[in-house]
Amino acid sequence: MAAVRLSRLQKRILGWLQADAQRTHGRMASSHQDLARSLQHDKGNLSHSLQTLERHGFLTIYRSAGGQAEALLLTPAGQNKASQLA
Repeated sequence: MAAVRLSRLQKRILGWLQADAQRTHGRMASSHQDLARSLQHDKGNLSHSLQTLERHGFLTIYRSAGGQAEALLLTPAGQNKASQLA
């Protein structure tokens, strides 16, 4: 399988999610709002990057009934990738 190339933003997202999971001891999914606020990045680009990371199997996006991203959770593959980037 070919290596997945990640943008700077995607790398920052994985790092932030990993740090948030460590902070909460993996007991709760990270908030999409908290991520957007913390990275201070355009929500459109952020959402596109999150969808790409989900497509590659690095995270799971939990959505509201209306389809809005509410919570984010790193998968084991995402945790591994974030550890490699650190």
